[in-house]
Amino acid sequence: MSSTPGTTAENSTLFEIDTELESAFDAASQEQEQTGTTSDEAKQRCLELFAELGKKVDRISRYVRATELKARAAKEEATRLTARQRAAENRVEQVKSMLAFFMHVRGLRRLEGELNTIRLQKNGQASLQLDSLALPGEYNQTTITLAQQDWAHVLDSITSPELRKTLEAAVTKIEPNKELLREHLQSGREVAGAALVKGEHVRFD
Repeated sequence: MSSTPGTTAENSTLFEIDTELESAFDAASQEQEQTGTTSDEAKQRCLELFAELGKKVDRISRYVRATELKARAAKEEATRLTARQRAAENRVEQVKSMLAFFMHVRGLRRLEGELNTIRLQKNGQASLQLDSLALPGEYNQTTITLAQQDWAHVLDSITSPELRKTLEAAVTKIEPNKELLREHLQSGREVAGAALVKGEHVRFD
């Protein structure tokens, strides 16, 4: 018996090497049962396949580590580029805010240059401004966290005093229901502590 020349870490998969190694062990075991001994050639074949298996493990490990390094480098680069993007966007917003302030103070709606025009323009959609303290409770939405057994308890015994305490303790967040507020304000209803205000933005032509 001799090791199959084509079975190497370079040109065979981990599964292929493992399959041939298992076959070599089976053949060596059969030889031991039939003759009472295992030939040097059979032993050598198993050792060679063991070595190829080890090489394959090392190749896979090197590949994974190298790929992890590439992924880490890409992530760091993405983080760096994201930071640069945010910094650039912040600078743009700062300049626009400064221009809007300048134009508001001087009562200007536009600034003319030789090649460009800067306009102060109304936003397309009004922003929602809130005074949480003045806002009626019906316009708040409550987020709670419950275990499944507690939820089943809610369904089965909603009037239970014990459940009331559980529900009150389960409240994790109370915040304005902005969708409902916007809907009511857009329909013309007045809500204390809430208003739709159309802001303005700077446009470059």
